[in-house]
Amino acid sequence: MVQDPIGPSPFDPEGTGHRGLGAIAKFYDEVVAPSERITFEIERSYLCGDEVADVGIIRTWLAGGRHVAVVRGLYTYALTAMGNSPRCGFWEFDATELVAAEDV
Repeated sequence: MVQDPIGPSPFDPEGTGHRGLGAIAKFYDEVVAPSERITFEIERSYLCGDEVADVGIIRTWLAGGRHVAVVRGLYTYALTAMGNSPRCGFWEFDATELVAAEDV
């Protein structure tokens, strides 16, 4: 399951998360794949067993490359047989900053 962000948002109106490989793949195809570029600025990581919580900023160059969504939050990942898998994003959709790409 992937919840990014946790709770209701335009990406997950019911706030129940994307469950199963098909739902996760659909989320990726519709939300992540259209991005021109994504960068992670990790300020701090907390490793616990096979999971990690990263505190930082994700910058996403939206399709067309003219605008960047800047999201500050806490992001969790779990190590699975398929590699690192995102689990939850603790961030506020309404607090996302949308800036012109030339200002980044």
